Amino acid sequence: MKFRPNNNVKAPLARCLSRLLSVSLCVCGVVSAAEFAETGSAGLTSPGRKPMIRIGAAQPRSRLIGYRLANPAEVLAQVDRSLGDLEQIVHKAGEAKCDALAFPEDTLGLGTWEAAHKTALNEVLPGAVKRMLDRLGRAVASHRMYLVCCNDMIEPDGSVHNTAFFLGRDGKEVGRYFKVNMAIHELDRKRGDSFPVFKTADLGGVGMLICYDMVFPEAPRCLALGGADIIFYPTLGGAAIGDDDISRAAIRTRAVENFVYLVVSQRGGGSMIISPQGKILVEAKGPDDIAIADIDPFGGRDGGDAMNHQTDMRARLFRERSPAAPKP
Repeated sequence: MKFRPNNNVKAPLARCLSRLLSVSLCVCGVVSAAEFAETGSAGLTSPGRKPMIRIGAAQPRSRLIGYRLANPAEVLAQVDRSLGDLEQIVHKAGEAKCDALAFPEDTLGLGTWEAAHKTALNEVLPGAVKRMLDRLGRAVASHRMYLVCCNDMIEPDGSVHNTAFFLGRDGKEVGRYFKVNMAIHELDRKRGDSFPVFKTADLGGVGMLICYDMVFPEAPRCLALGGADIIFYPTLGGAAIGDDDISRAAIRTRAVENFVYLVVSQRGGGSMIISPQGKILVEAKGPDDIAIADIDPFGGRDGGDAMNHQTDMRARLFRERSPAAPKP
């Protein structure tokens, strides 16, 4: 008897094999389910699409500007010298093909000087911040790279904000975030009143928090609810009141409870990149090092429990939360 293929089963069989291949590729970490759905069996990436983004978290050595400097011109000269060093870190990240780089809180190292010269801030901060944005903006533009940097800025009315700046690949400012949660020694600054999320085509939704913000779980939750896929976290400290271990645990918890990437940049130590699964993907090793990881900003959220498994666990959690529940 000659075997004749049944054309009626060819299509279902092909679909079955395709699904099995998709599952195998996803389990092995070769490609996400979303990528396979887009590309099919013809290829793992569609033409012109870059599925992974390379992120860097800088860990600059301490470059504090001393409080003994009284002349604003001398302070700005020191700012220029520090920016020369920071530009080299930008170029190092660019040579590593980073798509985005984050610097720590107090990027310019002016915090100690500010504490001793409250009446002279208007003579230094506007020029210092302008130089920072101009020089670092030109440096990242030369590598077509995003940048997050952070420093105090002063408004025309004299109010001071601890501010994170988000620069685009062209070196121009996309947006800024004013720190909302203040420790007791910062209460002379003006609080921010919102958690903005900046939409990009390749990084997804970008949010920023600064240092003490991360101690409050509602801060990253607000950003996640607003659509943040990555939260850049310039800081000089941790995410909990306690030792280094509890702080690391808190930062990992903030990532996994919101299924979001956290990019932690800290001066001198502690720079790292954390996945939406709460895993520390990479840590910087020493002064002026950069923690670098390749990530899919729209992935890494799969998970579940005994009842079901989802590729976007955050969507499930946010559907199941009850914002209308009584509040204290």
